[in-house]
Amino acid sequence: MNTQFVINIVLGLVAFLGSFVFYRIFSTLDKLQDLLHQTSSFYDAELKSIREKMSEISISLPTEYVTKNDLYKISDLIDAKLDKLEVKIDNLIDAQTKFLRKSS
Repeated sequence: MNTQFVINIVLGLVAFLGSFVFYRIFSTLDKLQDLLHQTSSFYDAELKSIREKMSEISISLPTEYVTKNDLYKISDLIDAKLDKLEVKIDNLIDAQTKFLRKSS
C-alpha cells in the first residue's frame, strides 16, 4: 500500500465523518428552528388573545367600574343622607313621645 493511498483513505474518512457531523448539527438546528417557530406562533396567538381581553377591559373600565375618589364621594353622600334620616327619625320619636304624654 502506498502512503498516499492511506492518506487519501484517512482524509476521505475524516471528510465523510465531518460531513455527517455537520449534517446532523444542521438537521438538529432546522428542527429547533421549526420548533421555535411553532412555539412563537402559539405564543403570538396567546398574546393577541390577552391583548384583546385587556383592551375590552380597558374599554369597559369607565362604564362598569368606580374609581376610589368616586366611591369616597358616594360614601360621603350616603353617610350624610343617613345622618339626616337619623335626625328625622329622632324628631319623629320625640314628637310621638310628646304626643303620647299629652294624650295620657
